[in-house]
Amino acid sequence: MLDWMGKEYFRNKLNDFRKATAYIDRALATNPNNKEGWNLKGIAYLWLKNHKEAIKCFNIALEIDPLFLDALHYKGITFIELQFHEDAIKCYIKILDIHRHSIEAWNNKAFSLAQLGRYEEALMCLNQGIELNPSQASLYYNKACIESLKLMPDQSLDSLENAVSLDPTYYPLAESDPDLAIITKLEEFKELKRYL
Repeated sequence: MLDWMGKEYFRNKLNDFRKATAYIDRALATNPNNKEGWNLKGIAYLWLKNHKEAIKCFNIALEIDPLFLDALHYKGITFIELQFHEDAIKCYIKILDIHRHSIEAWNNKAFSLAQLGRYEEALMCLNQGIELNPSQASLYYNKACIESLKLMPDQSLDSLENAVSLDPTYYPLAESDPDLAIITKLEEFKELKRYL
């Protein structure tokens, strides 16, 4: 493992990923079986938009520990950025096989499914996440977006109300979200300002 100072260095240098990567390379030269180091290097490459190198790093971390959830999660995010949604879904399925209660995995799997037009499956994922954590506003917000895209304005408004009641910062976001265009002109949408 990287020592605590090394992790702090990485966190404190988020704006200087190249320096962080060089630091991690030195740590990995000492211990090439350091899954945390490979994961952190992958995250740095992800932030640098060097997706190919990020995936290589996540794959090495996963060779060391095939059940390393962090590496699977960030590998999935990398695939989402590349718009390789089928590959992202595979990452989140693996995470959910190991840890069924991962709200991020349910949410990100739903996102990729929606990007592929698989709205019913995406809604099932979001509903599963909501069942596990009914106080997670992002799940309701994403559900509202998908319901709006499916031309289900009443359900979309209900889901958005849940999101905004839990986290009022979703209201201004919703005002300009093209996925919610069918509901933002409705009077019921304007009534959600009461949560601000």
